[in-house]
Parts: sequence; structure tokens; C-alpha cells
Amino acid sequence: MLKRIFIHLAFVSTLLCIASRVACTTEEDTLISPGEANSRILAAYAAKDIQCDQTHLLTVPVFLDATAESVDLCVYNILAQTCEVWGGTENLPLACLAISVGL
Repeated sequence: MLKRIFIHLAFVSTLLCIASRVACTTEEDTLISPGEANSRILAAYAAKDIQCDQTHLLTVPVFLDATAESVDLCVYNILAQTCEVWGGTENLPLACLAISVGL
């Protein structure tokens, strides 16, 4: 009997914990600073430059807080490009440009 009560309490407390995390998450909780966003993007630039034997500078830095999801999407799109595209003149993915305009 005591074991069953303990299992029910553990289950209910787990559900409450999960619900509180979901309910209390706001957009501000998922924002990262411009410095952190630019650091993540620059790391992707460096990795892609090493892979493709290129050299690029960050031409469109992030100036405002950005969502971690949008920065991660930008990083993923940079790393997913082929070396031919990365070596071209229009190599910055649209996902990266959308960060700067707040989309």
C-alpha cells in the first residue's frame, strides 16, 4: 500500500514538474545575447572555412537578442552548404539574414 502511494506521488510530481517547465517558458527565456549568437555563427563560419579551405568574415552580425532556435537554424544551414556554394559570393543562408531583421 505504501509503495503504491509513493509511486503515485512520484508520478504526479513528475507531471507537475514537466507542466511547470512548459507553462513557464516565455520567449524571453529562449533569447540569447548578440555576443552569444555571433559566437555560434562565427564558429560555424570557421568550421566551414576549414572544411572548404576558404576564408570568410562575418558580414551580417546579430545586433539584437535572438532566439536560440533561429541561431541554430542559421548554423545548421551554414554547415549544410556545399563547398561550391560556400566559395561563391552569395553564400550566407536566408536563415542567417532573418535573424538580423527579427523574423
